[in-house]
Amino acid sequence: MNTIAIYPGSFCPPTYGHLEIVNQAAEVFSKVLIVCSVNPTKGVPWFSPKQCCELWLSYRLPDNVEVLTIVDFLNQRNDPKKIMLIRGMRGLEDFPEERSVMELNFSKYGINKYFYIITDSRFLQISSSLARKSVEEFDFETLSGLVAPQVVLSMLEKRSSFFLCDCDCYVVYF
Repeated sequence: MNTIAIYPGSFCPPTYGHLEIVNQAAEVFSKVLIVCSVNPTKGVPWFSPKQCCELWLSYRLPDNVEVLTIVDFLNQRNDPKKIMLIRGMRGLEDFPEERSVMELNFSKYGINKYFYIITDSRFLQISSSLARKSVEEFDFETLSGLVAPQVVLSMLEKRSSFFLCDCDCYVVYF
């Protein structure tokens, strides 16, 4: 049976921690698919799945890695029995959430195979939510350690809004 290794997530935005999981998975599996989706429990996403796919291209990905949106992946109609979901775990505190992910994926999609990668201690504090918070607080020193430079620019563009005021000058709101 050919296993389809999937690394699913909202990746809003993809971080160096996510990249580390991808790099490790790419050493184990002949092909890894990063599947970008939306997690409704995480609030309004900053980026669409398609935009997250584009952000992944800011990183040097291994040759055996492909990035897709959830819609593109579902359109492939893969056999759930062949799917191996790749998940990163920071520690035991992630287990309750992972258990609910397992139950959801089995009940909704019939997926029951998982490959867990324990995060290297260098990446324990890295998260998409910390990246978003760093942008909001203008903490660019922290942000630069979380995401690729192109992702920083995309986050700043997303966070700011420009409009033309009566004085014919551009005003930036953060």
